[in-house]
Amino acid sequence: SLHDALPICNLGRHAAGIVVGGCDLVERAVIERRTDGATVNWDKRIVEDQGLVKMDILGLSTLDLIDKTLAYIRKRHSKRVDLMRIPLDDEKVLENFAKGMTTAVFQFESGGMRRLLKDLGSTGSITFEDITAATALYRPGPMDSGMMDSYVKRKQGLEDVEYDHPVLRPVAETTYGVFVYQEQVMRASQVLAGYSGADADKLRKIMGKKLPEEMEKERGKFVSGCVKMGTLNEADADALFDKIATFAGYGFNRSHSVEYTLISYQSMWLKTYYPVEFIAAALSLMDQDKLPLILKDATRLGVEVILPDINLSTDQFEILTDTKLIIPFNRVKGISENTAKAILEARLGKPFESKEDLLARVERRKCNIGHVGKLEAIGALASITPGALPARHPDRVRDQMELIPGLITDTVPVHRDMNRDKATKTELVQAINDYRVVLADDGVAVKPAFGRDAKIMLVFDCPSSSEEREGSMARGDGFGWQTAARAMGEAGLSIKDVYVTAMLKRPKEGSRVAPAELTAHLPWFEKELELLKPPVIVLLGSNVMRHFFPDLKGKASDQAGKIIYSAKRDANIVTGFSPGEVYHDDAKFGALIEVFEAAASLID
Repeated sequence: SLHDALPICNLGRHAAGIVVGGCDLVERAVIERRTDGATVNWDKRIVEDQGLVKMDILGLSTLDLIDKTLAYIRKRHSKRVDLMRIPLDDEKVLENFAKGMTTAVFQFESGGMRRLLKDLGSTGSITFEDITAATALYRPGPMDSGMMDSYVKRKQGLEDVEYDHPVLRPVAETTYGVFVYQEQVMRASQVLAGYSGADADKLRKIMGKKLPEEMEKERGKFVSGCVKMGTLNEADADALFDKIATFAGYGFNRSHSVEYTLISYQSMWLKTYYPVEFIAAALSLMDQDKLPLILKDATRLGVEVILPDINLSTDQFEILTDTKLIIPFNRVKGISENTAKAILEARLGKPFESKEDLLARVERRKCNIGHVGKLEAIGALASITPGALPARHPDRVRDQMELIPGLITDTVPVHRDMNRDKATKTELVQAINDYRVVLADDGVAVKPAFGRDAKIMLVFDCPSSSEEREGSMARGDGFGWQTAARAMGEAGLSIKDVYVTAMLKRPKEGSRVAPAELTAHLPWFEKELELLKPPVIVLLGSNVMRHFFPDLKGKASDQAGKIIYSAKRDANIVTGFSPGEVYHDDAKFGALIEVFEAAASLID
């Protein structure tokens, strides 16, 4: 009620909250008129207490992706796809979920969610019900409480499916006895304690909000209801109430989960049956940091993304065949939509025959020699320029990565070896001695490990205590190095192929690397980079990842295995994570192997 409301500390407005009443809201609520519309000046709970309907109207970019994919389908195939009529048990679609082929698929793009899907599909099958449960379970509460793990293990047959009472079997059978949804809590109260639908919904709200006083009232009602129904005695009913309350605190609304999963499933259906249209739409709409993953999926789906061509490209991603699409002019840095349209207008009637022909026909105010120069640099004019390097020539990759950011998966060739001559090693020894003088009170520096044929630099955040005792990186029985060595071996690399170092030259002082520690040690790390000039750098820690990529979002392990060219260092950088994370999550060992496989591919 209004009297029970907590004092308001500050004011804010829900970005997507809509309040609905049966009359003009000024008759039912306190309204503030703002320049951008009216706002109800009540907390969301008070809005509901006053009998008004509150809805959150969300905008999802996925809906734009689906709409654009359908538009491509209509244009190419002259057909309209009704996504509300597709079967929800399609084997091909479900198989792609089980494989974790979820780039650009709503809700399921993160590394953790992909691993969950693969675990659920490891039994050989995955269902729409499993995917719906994954949507509800992949949240901090269910993950921390063990609900998610129980669901996966029970599906895999590694944990017994148990019910606290036989009448709960039909309530929780589809979720292997785990209460995943709020609706299951409601149904349980009805079959165990005789609750009405309205009373069950009230119980759901009280349990979800964890209101102590209301919970005790409901406990008595629940226990007496069970006794009256003859389902449980008083002691068992009391214990089960606590258990159900725990589930309810983490439970998700099933109807919400289903509707979100339906959108995800529709996305995957389009990706499965109309891959070239889906990839074209995704490349058009997705953020730049997701484009490399989309291109990787395109390759898996047999879709080739062609570089811009002066006689084929337009102002949008054009689909050339069922397996080919081409990048538009205006995805080239410095080429605007007006410039792209000017090229298309000049090309009407017949294709360009040469660079001179292009310059003679295009409107020079909108497409000048500078624009043409950029197109020439990426190979867009190669098809009309005799003797020019092909668009896919390795020597063009550097310009292409700069001018078509996010859409180039080729690696920039770095034509040099790491400096490992005697003079360089002498300077490294001197640098370590200098460090020991300047930071005499900081501890003894752990020496880098220099492989005989080192071509790759491995960079950890800091050495382990085991490496400190041995006085050298890549020594001792520390879990991090031993795990990295195993993953290297799986990728065909060995200690002789790598130079192993760390940003900090001694173990960290606390549980995390402090900024002050990094500030003191970075000059010595930069000195190593300057002396060795490694063509390939593998980052094996969250701190070193953020040093090289300050704008990194999310977990370092979610970026594992990407190859990023650094013009500043003229080196290919392979993104990774601390091998110590494998200790807490065995599944990450596969991702660590992928990191070293990416590094190995750069020195073949």
